[in-house]
Amino acid sequence: MLKRVCRHFIRRLLLLFMMLSLGGCSSILARVGEEGTLGAPYSGVSYAVENAEDCTMAALLTFPPAVIVTAPVSLFDILTSVVGDTLFLPLDLLMEDDGWGNDSLCHLDWGN
Repeated sequence: MLKRVCRHFIRRLLLLFMMLSLGGCSSILARVGEEGTLGAPYSGVSYAVENAEDCTMAALLTFPPAVIVTAPVSLFDILTSVVGDTLFLPLDLLMEDDGWGNDSLCHLDWGN
């Protein structure tokens, strides 16, 4: 019985670790690269929201059942980006925003 409880606990802990290590990527992606927005507070959250909108629309238009996966992953990324951006807030307040912004990963071109 104890062995079963330990195994269940380890599985939950591993799942939690995997989710936390994959979450908050938008906080980092919004700040790195040529068009990084270091110095703009909570830029990772706005990047995560923009990416969630584009990826969910792309999933709806191309393969609607994929929304079952993209919506929860996007919501989790937004929530963990809030935490990540809060951790980056002191750094962002010390740096200057250079005015550049990142495009989302799932950018849709509507023919404009």
